[in-house]
Amino acid sequence: MGPASTDLPPQVPLDLKPGEEHAFDLLLAKEPESAKVKVAVVVRPGGKDASVGDLFLARFNDGTPGGKGAHQAGLGDAQTLLFRIPPAVMRDGSNRIVIRNGQQPIRMVAFEVRVNQ
Repeated sequence: MGPASTDLPPQVPLDLKPGEEHAFDLLLAKEPESAKVKVAVVVRPGGKDASVGDLFLARFNDGTPGGKGAHQAGLGDAQTLLFRIPPAVMRDGSNRIVIRNGQQPIRMVAFEVRVNQ
């Protein structure tokens, strides 16, 4: 028997170059259709004089496109980007989120899933 998903090494922090994609696996519970689900991604600029560029949710689970993240205030040079997730595409257990970086190098610092906030 292999390690449980929660026993695996952390997926962040992770540096993403411009145009690079990376898949992350998140353990989630399926939410009802009426739920408002957002994934918050905390990022920092990846180089001297760099800014937090555009970050895109390329795919969620079976190819559902997510679009560009909405910026939210952050602390220091960190920025939080919010992505809406349709509850219909979520499933109990492992969910895969693919993030694509825009034009600036960034460091992904954390993920947070928000329901009905």
